[in-house]
Amino acid sequence: MTVKITVADRHLKEFQTALRAIGDGAARPVMARALNRVGDMANTRVKRLLSSSMGVKNLKIHKAVVTKKANKDSLIYEITGTGRHFSLIDSKGVKVASRMVPRADGKFGGQTRAQFVTAGAWGVSEQYDGAFIARGQAGQTKGAGAGHIFARTSDARHPIRKLWGPAIPREMVRKRTETIVEDMVDTVLTRRLEHELGRLLKV
Repeated sequence: MTVKITVADRHLKEFQTALRAIGDGAARPVMARALNRVGDMANTRVKRLLSSSMGVKNLKIHKAVVTKKANKDSLIYEITGTGRHFSLIDSKGVKVASRMVPRADGKFGGQTRAQFVTAGAWGVSEQYDGAFIARGQAGQTKGAGAGHIFARTSDARHPIRKLWGPAIPREMVRKRTETIVEDMVDTVLTRRLEHELGRLLKV
């Protein structure tokens, strides 16, 4: 999903005289600088929102949310959420633990130790019974699936399935990031335009 930030007529209403005075050649870089400043602020807010709502490690969010800055030829600042669903291992608060549970066959005292994984995907710590973190040979995280969280689909060792967390593009839609950014732009962009014009005109 891509959120685009642009300068609308309502943002320029009170600056028409100043913009005409400096001419289009100087006005467009001014608007680009204002857009980039506001866009960077919006980008930070979007990343914080996604990190909180998705429960995904911050570094993963920063890598998957990319920006394209405005310039004098293109007065558009873009924030794009990329990628598919994160692996559950990328969630915050991943822990492996175990507890005693009744044995299905009633042998050996009627209890056995069962492993589970807790993970904070979607901002909520949840317990995944029967889940485990796959390891490579000799305890090394190598090979297909190594280092990821899997769960058995039955009481048998196989088959297993990989567990997934949220996806940034879907979460951006769910959290209405476009509306949040638009509200922020309407609040801040006019002030930034005033600031940039003031620097240029030295007023």
